[in-house]
Amino acid sequence: MVRLGRRAGRRVGAVLTDMNQPLGNAVGNAVEVVEAAQVLSGGGPEDTREVSLTVAAWMVVAAGLAGCFEEGMARAVDALDSGAAMATLRSMVEAQGGDPEALQKPLLGHRAAARGEWKASRSGIVTRLDARAVGYAALAAGAGRRRKGDEVDPAAGLRLLCKEGDRVERGETLAEVWASSQAHLRQALAELERGTIVISDDAPEPRELVFGVIPPDGAS
Repeated sequence: MVRLGRRAGRRVGAVLTDMNQPLGNAVGNAVEVVEAAQVLSGGGPEDTREVSLTVAAWMVVAAGLAGCFEEGMARAVDALDSGAAMATLRSMVEAQGGDPEALQKPLLGHRAAARGEWKASRSGIVTRLDARAVGYAALAAGAGRRRKGDEVDPAAGLRLLCKEGDRVERGETLAEVWASSQAHLRQALAELERGTIVISDDAPEPRELVFGVIPPDGAS
């Protein structure tokens, strides 16, 4: 991808990140937008914040507005801390005819037809949180399309309450599910049962969230 961009005359780089488990906690449509708004407001999940800042920093460098990653990171952090990032999102929503106040509402004000929880069947340590399987569960809930023309429910999706390495107890809620119907909810919970989250007695090997960078040409 970087070679393609450079052949097109663009200043391109890449940030290589771990995709074995979902980034952040939200998987879906409205639920992900709410989480993004939380990050832009200075909060949100730590892993989403880290990757977002890293990508933003390199974008600032690629645009020629910073000479190095550290300078780009400082500008990105300042945009979050000063409120400029959230103000820009609100202005983008407003410019497209949307209601920026919806960013503060659960599921942006949408209501799911069905809601459920998926609980731990045993106590232990989360050693695997399969991103692909979580995606299939979100699809089953109504958050995506199986075929062209399928409707997407903006309220459907999942919120994960654990990460790899977390200690959980039997009966603890590991995921909240919003679905388009009771049938969709049953399908989503069934997908989550298919080895999506593996709990054992041993902690997993730690992995770096950002494990490589291909910087834009001339950047450091």
